[in-house]
Amino acid sequence: MQVIERQVEGYSQQQLAGFCGNVCYLSPSRQAFIRVRGICFAAGHESPRLAEEFITAYLKLGFFSLRTQAMTADSWPGVSTLLSGKQTRMANVGILLNTIDHIVPGMEQVVAETVDKVVTVGWYATSGDPQMIHPRLSLPFLVYLGLGQSGRMRYLLQDGQKLAIDKGSLKRSDN
Repeated sequence: MQVIERQVEGYSQQQLAGFCGNVCYLSPSRQAFIRVRGICFAAGHESPRLAEEFITAYLKLGFFSLRTQAMTADSWPGVSTLLSGKQTRMANVGILLNTIDHIVPGMEQVVAETVDKVVTVGWYATSGDPQMIHPRLSLPFLVYLGLGQSGRMRYLLQDGQKLAIDKGSLKRSDN
């Protein structure tokens, strides 16, 4: 794992969205690197507010909020079937998984497989403690850690993720 810090001070939703588009993860179901499915806001007590503002104000989407601590092996298959069903059509909607660091033990893999499989919606999550998120569940998300002591945005690049940078965005150094 590696913490990446933005070079400019302050919070920017535009920069958050742009950075998210440049992070890929190794999808177990596809055996290939694909773009992360969304953002996990792990910035402490402000995470729910930041997530909701990002989804509604910046992306201009509606969202379904799912409480992960209430998910069970009996309830999640219905949600997964609804989201991934061939008859399901969603537009301008995101799914917000609240407090994924408190998910019911044993549900991490099932939820992660759904996030990996359902590509018709944006996925977002919140966490009070990023160290408590199950690694398989956090993999399809860019984890935003909030502003560091320097006032700069920080991200967690996880094992199994890579930062995809096109050659045109690199600055040339003539040293």
